[in-house]
Amino acid sequence: MGGDNTTPSNCMPTLAKVREIFPTLSAETYTLFVRLHNAVSTNHIRLSLDPHAGIGVFEHFSRFNHSCSPNCTVHIAHSCLDVVTTSAVVDGDELTVSYLPAGGQGRAQRKDELRKGWGFDCDCPQCQDL
Repeated sequence: MGGDNTTPSNCMPTLAKVREIFPTLSAETYTLFVRLHNAVSTNHIRLSLDPHAGIGVFEHFSRFNHSCSPNCTVHIAHSCLDVVTTSAVVDGDELTVSYLPAGGQGRAQRKDELRKGWGFDCDCPQCQDL
């Protein structure tokens, strides 16, 4: 999965802009900024369907892994996040959510969007090569 050492490709222009705006940042400060930026970029959730509404990083939810056929869904109301199972789970099952909006994308498009947006290659059962 994406992590603080992997920069999603859609973040590269933003990070280049930081160098342009703050050319005197030390290498250490820039590295710390990149790690924080990547952590927020790969672990946030939109608080609304409105792209201008903002994002949140929730301590436990941010660690949920993606699946193209998840066993949980997310409900957000008034900045409160609820995760609800959508299928039977047993003790020890990994709880997963979809990082992508539901429906319509083919496997190649989903994998490309996840690689660009979150910096990982999806290997969930729905994306594995047959």
